[in-house]
Amino acid sequence: MHSGFLWRVLCALWVVVIVGMTTLPWSDFQGEAHWEKVCWFPCHDTSLSKLSLLNALANYLLFLPLGYSYVRGRSLVTGQVLLEAIALAALLSLGAELYQVFSHVRVPSMTDVVSNLTGATIGAALASASRNRSAAIFNLIRLSRQTPVS
Repeated sequence: MHSGFLWRVLCALWVVVIVGMTTLPWSDFQGEAHWEKVCWFPCHDTSLSKLSLLNALANYLLFLPLGYSYVRGRSLVTGQVLLEAIALAALLSLGAELYQVFSHVRVPSMTDVVSNLTGATIGAALASASRNRSAAIFNLIRLSRQTPVS
């Protein structure tokens, strides 16, 4: 089976994980929006407390595999592919925060969106770098086999 296909399947499964994790608890969905709870400015709602740092780290780690698997699932890595990975992360992140507007216990925050996008961007960059490094190694091996030994 082609490895790109496996990466695309992993990416799709990771989207399901993200949707599940960012919409918990499912029993708390309310019919009315709580726009007054939204923290509109990134990092305005955080302090350097352990809880806020752990929340940011959790967001990075949740979205990093998304960016990585999206890029690895593509046959050719271009700037457009990197932007597509970031756009997918933005849609998922904004959708999750919109869902949280209708929750009594969740607090929608643009800090979360920034953390999520940062994680996906780092994941996409790591995937791009690992693909480029792998390609360079394979090219060196191919060239070494073609070069006659004197």
